[in-house]
Amino acid sequence: MVTGRTTKVIGFSVPPEIYEEVISYAKREKMTKSELFREMVAVYRLKKEEEKRNNLLNPQGVPGKELLKFSRAIDDKSLEQIKEAIENGCGQVDVNEW
Repeated sequence: MVTGRTTKVIGFSVPPEIYEEVISYAKREKMTKSELFREMVAVYRLKKEEEKRNNLLNPQGVPGKELLKFSRAIDDKSLEQIKEAIENGCGQVDVNEW
């Protein structure tokens, strides 16, 4: 019974200095280029997951100066209506209404 490959071949070119760096890392770590590439992908994946976690835990706001363009975007009459709606129970649902 003949079985197929369990891996896929990736072919791409890099500048000569990057190639030499990869060869040097692989030799120093006693790894094949394929093993080094797989490890680089694993490290990249972890880095991206950490960035995603950090962004969720520490969301970045917008500097106040960037919000100034919205200053006075809502007229006083509308602001008063919004204030009254909030004070009068805006958003409350009557469960018996349905």
